[in-house]
Amino acid sequence: MNAFDYLKISQYDNDNQKDVVTQYCKQKLIRTSSFDFPLHLSCKINDDDNIRNLIEQYYNIHKNLSFSDLINQALNQSIILNQIVYTYTQIYEKIEYKNNNNLVVEVKLGHFKSGFELRRVIEEHY
Repeated sequence: MNAFDYLKISQYDNDNQKDVVTQYCKQKLIRTSSFDFPLHLSCKINDDDNIRNLIEQYYNIHKNLSFSDLINQALNQSIILNQIVYTYTQIYEKIEYKNNNNLVVEVKLGHFKSGFELRRVIEEHY
């Protein structure tokens, strides 16, 4: 439904716009995919053009995608969408948010004893 809303397409008119909606969803999935996505794709038995195209799209989208770029893009928008960003790695370096400390909260998941505590912190922030 979000794809239809974002593209301003009626869900009842989706037969005519199927390719547009599919491409939008594919880009969203590739953008949010993990870093091992190209590896999984490359291990497919049938190495066809579709898989190569997906891998190429992944690298085109991710070449300029970094945590600092994500923060800067969000802070330059007039309406900031609520976002939760998480990583699987340890962050040892201090991240500076440049005059927007009240908009960004950095938490370490290991400090929470339950999902409820994490949910409470997220709800308090938003």
